[in-house]
Amino acid sequence: MKPILQILFLLTSLTCFSQSTSNNIDLVGTWVYYVGFFECRMTINKDSTYKFQVEGDLTNRKSEGVWKLKNKKLIFNSNKQKPTETIIIAKYIDSLNGIRFLINTEIGEPVCMPHIRIKTKLTKIDTSLYNQCEIFEFKEINNIQKFKISFVGLKDAIWIGKMNRNYFEIVMAEEFDDYIYQANEIWTIKKNRLYSPTSKKDNRYYKKKGRINYYLKEEY
Repeated sequence: MKPILQILFLLTSLTCFSQSTSNNIDLVGTWVYYVGFFECRMTINKDSTYKFQVEGDLTNRKSEGVWKLKNKKLIFNSNKQKPTETIIIAKYIDSLNGIRFLINTEIGEPVCMPHIRIKTKLTKIDTSLYNQCEIFEFKEINNIQKFKISFVGLKDAIWIGKMNRNYFEIVMAEEFDDYIYQANEIWTIKKNRLYSPTSKKDNRYYKKKGRINYYLKEEY
């Protein structure tokens, strides 16, 4: 009886191994898709990592992260997720003359030499403040209506609010313009083809007859 059980166990193990291997063989490699002027490349690795790139028309956007297979669907999660929004806390302080900004990044680093645009009832100010960091004061400005503070690589701080505010604590979030964020993004596998979540949407814009709207694996 024991030899029969051993044979059945061996056959079951080989079948399971074959299925997982065939899944890897089908998926591992680089998949390519063309949409308009853009080339999209999804490289799937054996170690459950991936690299995704969209290139063309002066654009080069990238992503990388981990993938998993579930019910014939690929699920992608990028290493970076969408950054938080810039936070503005507005207060009124009796003892303060004019307007004061306290500006830092999400990790607490002071922002130096930002571009500040302020609008009041009487005037507009558009300036870059050199050799200054974190604390910025405008002692002659009151009744501020709105402002916009910009710095390369950070999300703008834009405020339009109550006019009786003169002290602003600002935490500027990072901005990754060229990164492709993917959070539990589901791709479909059909007949050795990969369909991204935007495949149907792409067809609305590119109605070329016979256009391929799926990813095909590169053959070497």
